[in-house]
Amino acid sequence: MKKKERVANPVVQARKLLKDATRILKYRGGRLAPAARDECGGWLKALAKALDGTRPDTTDRERLESIRQASERLSAAMKASEKLLSTATIREYVESIGTAVVLALLVRAFVFEAFHIPTGSMIPTVNIADHMFVNKYIYGLRIPFTHKDIVGGRMPSRGEVVVFDFPVPGENYGQAFLKRVIGLPGDRVRLSGNVLEINGRPIEVKPIVHEGDCGDANLAACLCARQVERLGDVEYVSQHIAGTRPGLPETCRNEPEWPVNNPMSFGSPVDNPDFPYVVVPGGHVLCMGDNRDNSSDGRYWGFVPIDNIRGRATFFWWPPSKMFRKVSQTVPESVPVKVVP
Repeated sequence: MKKKERVANPVVQARKLLKDATRILKYRGGRLAPAARDECGGWLKALAKALDGTRPDTTDRERLESIRQASERLSAAMKASEKLLSTATIREYVESIGTAVVLALLVRAFVFEAFHIPTGSMIPTVNIADHMFVNKYIYGLRIPFTHKDIVGGRMPSRGEVVVFDFPVPGENYGQAFLKRVIGLPGDRVRLSGNVLEINGRPIEVKPIVHEGDCGDANLAACLCARQVERLGDVEYVSQHIAGTRPGLPETCRNEPEWPVNNPMSFGSPVDNPDFPYVVVPGGHVLCMGDNRDNSSDGRYWGFVPIDNIRGRATFFWWPPSKMFRKVSQTVPESVPVKVVP
């Protein structure tokens, strides 16, 4: 059975003709002789007048006939000068390119921004050289290159992977870091036996049967253990050092506890009355990497002001094997998960 042919709505067609003809005559009308330009302009006005206030579903025959006549006359007048009107002007090209550039800059500043990952601190969730898009409006719209909100957004949630401006003065100050939100304002957090505890309760953890390779060139001599962790509604895989490969010098160290009683360590009893926990202050979050023993994160330099967060890592766009896969919401598909019974 043949599909019924769709009959084009004459009012919709006429409006498209009016839009296209207006644009063409604006940029290229100067090429026409005065008489031809006046003829096209006259029928353009006649069509605009016929369409004024007309709904696409109109059944007014007299009005539809005037629209049809004006459309035909305008089309004929434009057709007569087709050779002169067919080539776009330099101004059109410049405006098109300029509009595209402005839109791209606005999208980058307020909506999505692409990021390239230079380190392995988020292995196995995010690998070195992965590329991803970051949602910049979910936590609020900000004035570009500042931490001042234009429109407020929601708070980050535990388990989300975020990009933020490094907050500690020094070599990395202001650089973009990628980590996972572990603690929210007021949370009491510690790491005990490689298991996170938040507000006195260990999070849900499922050990994974893993071959031992860390997937990190900086830990090539080490063996790693992996586990599925759940924070709120988010499940992800973290890893920590389980030992050194057989036959190699014992160079691999696991840091299963944090904070520790070391005056040189962040969160130590020297300036932390809540030891053996740390309490996340108001207006801040605590962030950690999923690659626990090779991540420069909040355990070493402190808390991240919420104002420093640029956005949430949303989905990968490179490499092709990860394209359009969510970053922080589920266990990575590239990680074979077989939970220990």
